[in-house]
Amino acid sequence: MKKEQEPIKKPAKGRRYYKYESTVAFFDVVGFSKRATSIGMTGIFVDIQQIVADTFWEDFYWGETNTDNNLILLPTGDGYGICFPRSVEHTSVLGYIRQLWTQFKELNAKVRFGVNYGINYVVEDVNEMPNIIGWGITMAQRAMDIGDSGHILCTAEFARPLEKDIPQLVKVPGNFPIKHGDTLTIYNYFEKDKFGNPRMPRKQSKK
Repeated sequence: MKKEQEPIKKPAKGRRYYKYESTVAFFDVVGFSKRATSIGMTGIFVDIQQIVADTFWEDFYWGETNTDNNLILLPTGDGYGICFPRSVEHTSVLGYIRQLWTQFKELNAKVRFGVNYGINYVVEDVNEMPNIIGWGITMAQRAMDIGDSGHILCTAEFARPLEKDIPQLVKVPGNFPIKHGDTLTIYNYFEKDKFGNPRMPRKQSKK
């Protein structure tokens, strides 16, 4: 039995998009493009799909054309963008990310995550499925890009409401440069010897 979650509907007929504020996680497999052959890449991609499906299938619907979906999964080849419904609390999002991180570790696959809470727009793609665009997913990807293998990096928009209650969310000193001259404040989510990467990201922060 699936959990009751808020549906993320496709835009209504006659509408091209609608605003949707929620949490987005982005992850990729570090070193994916260095696989020697296309077969090697394909094997990793199959593992990625299986891990994502195993993590979410009991609680969510996605990829359905005959019912409302309550999770948007965007495959990128070497990872996924994941748009959660608004009904999923931030603490639960972190729980799902820990599950993903742990399963990849068991396969000796190196991954990194970025997490952000922000505004996106739900659109219908060419396959008539819900898709998202906007700063919510963009900043999740940019947070991920700051990270090294094993990092789970969260933006201040996602992490700040949780930092007093979750000691594993540690604010990283300084601000990290991203595109267009902007900077990003980052929180590192980890517990030593359990999940995440406790080290500072190698990308230089601005003090």
